[in-house]
Amino acid sequence: KYAYFEEPVMFDHIEEIKQVADALKIPIANGEQDNSFYGFRSANPDLLKLYRAFGSSRLQVFRQVKLPSAAGSIFAGLQIGVVLALIGAVVGEFVSSKQGLGYLIQSSTLAFDVATMFAAVVSLSFIGITSSSLVRWVQARVVFWERRDAAGATLSEAG
Repeated sequence: KYAYFEEPVMFDHIEEIKQVADALKIPIANGEQDNSFYGFRSANPDLLKLYRAFGSSRLQVFRQVKLPSAAGSIFAGLQIGVVLALIGAVVGEFVSSKQGLGYLIQSSTLAFDVATMFAAVVSLSFIGITSSSLVRWVQARVVFWERRDAAGATLSEAG
């Protein structure tokens, strides 16, 4: 005897889901990892010695010294990751997709439909600017101790 069942809708689009997952996972991990390690290493050594002298646990040192020191670098990595994820998703759609903005750009280019292609490029630009602005907004709320000037440099760097 055989049991018949209908596959869920998700399995119809499993390749697209894998492409998006790969595009989102890899750039964020790579970009954030380098910046995070730099941020954790740049913690104030005198503050680390002070915390150790007062017998703070490793968790306290991590939460109160190293994580605040690395927070700016972590968000810089997230901002790089958001941009690279968008690029990766569009390239994945260029290569092997039947839907999405990358596919729309490619198909409208081949059909010489300049208006549709331009609309898709503007939409991608809007998505990129919005996502980057969202990361910067969250960074300003979470890492409130790092004040930035109009050019985007931290005030300690502007000197």
